Parts: sequence; C-alpha cells; structure tokens
Amino acid sequence: MRVTVCQIPGHDQAAREAGFDALFDHARDKSSELVVIPEMPMSPWLSNSDACDPEAWEQAVRTHESGIEAICDSPFPVVGSRPVTIGGRRFNQGFLAHKGLCKAVHHKRFLPNEPGYWEATWYEHGDGGFEVFGVNGVTAGLMICTDLWFIEHARMLGRAGAAMICHPRATERRTLEKWRTGVKASGVISGAYILSSNLWEPEEGESDANLGGAGMIADPNGEILGETNADNPFLTLDIDIEFADAAKSLYPRYVM
Repeated sequence: MRVTVCQIPGHDQAAREAGFDALFDHARDKSSELVVIPEMPMSPWLSNSDACDPEAWEQAVRTHESGIEAICDSPFPVVGSRPVTIGGRRFNQGFLAHKGLCKAVHHKRFLPNEPGYWEATWYEHGDGGFEVFGVNGVTAGLMICTDLWFIEHARMLGRAGAAMICHPRATERRTLEKWRTGVKASGVISGAYILSSNLWEPEEGESDANLGGAGMIADPNGEILGETNADNPFLTLDIDIEFADAAKSLYPRYVM
C-alpha cells in the first residue's frame, strides 16, 4: 500500500492552506492510497492558550468541517483529527474521510495539560476504546498524539489485525527524539507500520507549542523508514501489508 505522511504549518493560515494544496498535489502525483494529516491541522492550534475560548472552539469546528468537506472527494482516503462538539461536550475526534463521507473512528483518550498543550482545558477525554477500521481493504488503527504513549493500546490494535496505525500529532521540536522512540516502540509492540504526521512552525517566533514537524513512518521492526523536514514536508512510501501480517506471529508480539 502506498501511504503519505506530512508536516503542515500550524502557525499561519495562508501557509496552512498552501501546505494542504501542496500535500494533495503531491499525493495525487504519487498515486497515494492513504494520506495521514496532523492533529487538528486546519485551524490555529487552540491549546496554546490556557483558557478555553468557546467562540474560538466553534470557529475551529466550522473550519475543520469545511476543510474536510473539501477533501472528502479526494481519490485517496485521508485520516486525521478534528475538534467536534457532541451533545454539548467537546472532543478531539479521529476521522476517516473518503468517497464523500467522513467517519469518526476514535476520540483522543489521553490529554496533556501544560504550556502549549492545554488540551484537557479545551476538551474532554474520549470515553470510547481503540478499534480497528478498514482503509482500502487494509485493517488500520488510530492513536492521536499522546495516545501513543499508552502502548498497551498499540498492542491491542496489532492483535486485532491492524497492519498500520495512523498517528496524527501536534508535538514540540525539543521532544522529537522522544517521539521517534515512541513511534519505533509502537511498531515493535503492535507489529504494524506507524504513520505519524505532525504540525510545524519555523523556529523563529515559536509559540509555546514549539511545533516541530518531522512526520515519519516506522515499520514493524521499529525502523524509521523516512521522515519529513522543512525542505521536504511530504513523504510517500510503499509499505508491505503481508510483512505486517506476518510480524504478528514473531517476537515479541506472540507473547501473551
């Protein structure tokens, strides 16, 4: 399966829109069969502020609804996350957009609450589980950013047959090596490919979030197969679904 990860500007609306235009041109040119986009990537990063602004939240909801509507008819599925309000409750919802439809597949479960990442202040913990879903005939899972550190869920997704785990994130530059470690470990523990996309901002004039980019793909052996950067913000690779399926029966995945 041919998959694409990316880094998208999170600091400026014009740069964000140009980034998405370039991403989808890239994915079409590369004949990608799946594109993973970052966490809540279509509006300013709300969690920079330690005070929830309901009007800003609802504006972000509308911006994501409009953006997702525009990408639903892309020739490839798109997986990411977006702000939603359900029954008066705010969530960070993982979605699959394809063939004119947007399907909820997960709600972010584990929320940080610190400078740049006041997420538990802005929205609630998802109260569902981690379930697999189909993407172009391939079994996938989704873990949003901090969810990845609760690695028992990566193990469960692998045991449920996930050949790939999509990982939209918004993470800071100074912690990139830590995230590389988490992505590699999750590949090993699940026996799945980890497809991780991040928001990005230039080093000068950083926000508290200090968004660091570096979208990456890891294989079931925990090898980083490629990574994005400011000069090359998109990465498309062919991943071997049969290899991921076979990895489920190898150490340490078979150990109960």
